[in-house]
Amino acid sequence: MTDAAELYRALLGSDRLPTLRRMTYRCATKDRCLLLDAVETPLGTVLHQTRYKYSPAENEKRSSASGRAKNTFDGVNHWRERTYYIGESALAYPDDLPSPQLGVSCDHVLEYLLAATEFRDDWSAGRVEIRVRADGSRYAVG
Repeated sequence: MTDAAELYRALLGSDRLPTLRRMTYRCATKDRCLLLDAVETPLGTVLHQTRYKYSPAENEKRSSASGRAKNTFDGVNHWRERTYYIGESALAYPDDLPSPQLGVSCDHVLEYLLAATEFRDDWSAGRVEIRVRADGSRYAVG
């Protein structure tokens, strides 16, 4: 199977991403940072989370030294982007289990826990963009 990150980069580079984009979660600030991109491709739904950073104090509270060393660009607080197929995420789950959550973040939204049921409801409703405030409240734009 094609690597999800390679596929996302190829779509981004070919300008085909907007035509395949099904749904996005963005922060509600004027910057509209991308929290989660859901792209429907013939190979499956690809999810992409952009890189972000926490303040040093927040980073200390939310992570371990080994986690920072493995998952940041600088070993401190600039977290790497993540791209994967939906089946590899907490958003894919059997209906008979409690809904897991996927943490999405940007420089303004420290962590929004997106429940799999919430994602599925947004998807089924045909929502195009959901904006998330720093306090965790959210609203659909399209």
